[in-house]
Amino acid sequence: MSFGSIESTVFTRFRRVSWAIPAAILWISGSAPVSAQGFAVSYSDPNLCVASVLYATGRQILETPDRDLTPTPPPSSRPPQTRPEDIPDCVPVPGLTSVPGQPAAVTTEPTPKPPKQAGEDQKQPPVASKPPEEDQPGEKPELGLVKAQDTLVSLILVNEDDGQPLQGATVRLLAPEPDLPGGDTPDADLTGSENYAAGVEGDELGDDGQLLLSVAPQPEDDPGSIKLTEVSEDKTAADAVTPGKPEVTRTARVVRQNPQLVVATAANWTRLPVRLVPQGAKVCVNRNFRIGDNNIHVVSLPGQHIAEFARNASRWQETEFVEADPCRNKEDSKDPLYETSGLWGQKFDNQWAIKRVGFEEEKLPQWPSRLPASTDVTVAVIDTGLDWYHPDIDHDKIWTNPNEVQGNGIDDDKNGYVDDIVGWNFVRNRNKPWDYDGHGTFVTGVIAAAQNNGIGISGISSSAKIMPLKALDAFGRGYASMAAEAINYAAEHGARIINLSLGGRTLTKVEQLAIDHARSKGAIVVVAAGNSGKSVADFSPAGLRGVVTVTATDRKDRRAGFSNWGPLVDIAAPGVDVLSLRARRTDLLSLIRGVKYKRGEGILGEDRSYYRASGTSFATPIVTGTITELLAGNPELTAEQATRMVLHSARDIETPGVDNYTGYGLLDATAALAADPEYFNESRISGVKVVTRSGKPVLRVLGTSNTDDFKEAVIRLGKGPEPKKWLEVSRKILKPVNDGLLIELPTGVFKGAKQWTIRLITRHKNGAEREARFSLKLG
Repeated sequence: MSFGSIESTVFTRFRRVSWAIPAAILWISGSAPVSAQGFAVSYSDPNLCVASVLYATGRQILETPDRDLTPTPPPSSRPPQTRPEDIPDCVPVPGLTSVPGQPAAVTTEPTPKPPKQAGEDQKQPPVASKPPEEDQPGEKPELGLVKAQDTLVSLILVNEDDGQPLQGATVRLLAPEPDLPGGDTPDADLTGSENYAAGVEGDELGDDGQLLLSVAPQPEDDPGSIKLTEVSEDKTAADAVTPGKPEVTRTARVVRQNPQLVVATAANWTRLPVRLVPQGAKVCVNRNFRIGDNNIHVVSLPGQHIAEFARNASRWQETEFVEADPCRNKEDSKDPLYETSGLWGQKFDNQWAIKRVGFEEEKLPQWPSRLPASTDVTVAVIDTGLDWYHPDIDHDKIWTNPNEVQGNGIDDDKNGYVDDIVGWNFVRNRNKPWDYDGHGTFVTGVIAAAQNNGIGISGISSSAKIMPLKALDAFGRGYASMAAEAINYAAEHGARIINLSLGGRTLTKVEQLAIDHARSKGAIVVVAAGNSGKSVADFSPAGLRGVVTVTATDRKDRRAGFSNWGPLVDIAAPGVDVLSLRARRTDLLSLIRGVKYKRGEGILGEDRSYYRASGTSFATPIVTGTITELLAGNPELTAEQATRMVLHSARDIETPGVDNYTGYGLLDATAALAADPEYFNESRISGVKVVTRSGKPVLRVLGTSNTDDFKEAVIRLGKGPEPKKWLEVSRKILKPVNDGLLIELPTGVFKGAKQWTIRLITRHKNGAEREARFSLKLG
């Protein structure tokens, strides 16, 4: 890597200490060296959508977005070169000056800003430093990671705009990404479970934006290296050893990321013309990719120019749509932990969540993945990445690109992604989707942790081939455009199921475009409803069409209070106290603002390689794993059939019928596996409308009532929100209705109460019934 390497035995621990200046102290334990070339620190704050990285080298500190400097553009969506009349790419060539509007290399000493010219309405871009040079023998590096015994270095992060300390930031040390699984020289020392005893690499900076590093040299026979050593023993703040004053102080001026816009154009237009750029604006293209017949251009520009650029782009005849690029966040056997309880002091089963939906020992022989004829199913997990060296992950169950040759540096399959052997990192634009956060590894474990290997837990499906696609950074955040590109990649590479345990405010057209494309390829997109306790209609991708939206339930089969709700919720699955895998050096709940969590309390197991958490993020892979089993047993099933089998076999809970809180009900995996692919029974009331008929007001009840073998449907009325008695309307519904008029009722029938419940009951010819309820309040 460009910033050197950290051996696998190095790990970090962050602790608060009592001393005069509040600071976040980077604790490094172990004796493995860090190259004098440097290391990387990733930082994020509430104003950053994607974390930036400080690359500390022997001569300078480089700030870049969390992406490689030299991405390979997909040939299908970019020409080899940018024409002078096109908007340039944002990514600079290493060692050269930065592209306007993007972070530049900044020296360790403050660089004075150029004077503002008269009439100038733009601040000058940061001044780029010279390319790093190799340290000469006996020369003292300028970074401050000096070759002197036990030097305490203070690295202060300040805003480039005003020079003020970066407040409210969270910092994480990024160890090198290990070799891909199955390579010629795998990191054998990463395969052992003892690696998970390592601490967590993250904490919040103090108000002064300060980060302290304790630095010591290697032995004299290795003068080209330094090492990071532990400042003091692991003690409470009151007993902590005061580290003393820094001997060296260096300041890094960090650049705020500009907002991003997504511009979709017709397929024959692979660049954006520079004439769209407002006068004086610094605009560049962060990424280009293709979805179906559209080219997607992600543009970075200063906030004051967004409106004008959007107007210019919207008026251009080649533009399909222009929209903001909002943030997306993680929505936080013979296996010993499967067979036992009490791992965290509880009285119920450790893996109660998957057992509640039917994954039980006595039923396991019925599961398709246990049958000789089962087929592997490619499942894309779009998340924070994967710890592919976790002892409970079977490398044979990680998807591999059959058309790519590992390690040759060539885009063998001409898809625009060089050496994409097991997936892709869309955040850093590289081929190693390694998990620095832990969320993606947890989600993957629910689906596909190895079964009957004598280690830890069991995942739901041994037929899943996991395609890890990293669209969220080391803090679980990413742009909607990154998720869209990952969805498109999954669809183009044969994923039959796409798991999206992520989301955020604002529905986007680019994500909808990617989902529509994936569905056209036969993929099923399973998404988390979200953990805000609000209407799912405002959250993406859960509020988009064509997805299976999953909410969470607790151990009493009730909707978890944090779960989003609404008519777009399709199904529920257990999402409280879910047990799964922990990625090394992570504590996925510890760096989330506003979450009451004590550092380390979710980490479980003697080797600390397991984790317990709650959220719709973890209910979602239970549904994904079940659909995987359906397809493993019957690969000829269409996406529509498999989805229907899961939804229409769900166990009705709480409010009778399809409701806004649990959709069709609680997932019943056993019933889903036995379901008829053609069977369905749909009963929904979408709304009501008052109209006039022959001069009199009537209430039109709208919705859907249909089955694969329809008998009839009836409407019943009851007073109040929870009626004890019902009045059945004499007129029955004798023909199926799909998203249309169910019945018209004279308003006179609603006399006697100001609140009524309308109940629709749809009857199948086999005798099965499904109902839906609608609450009506009269003015």
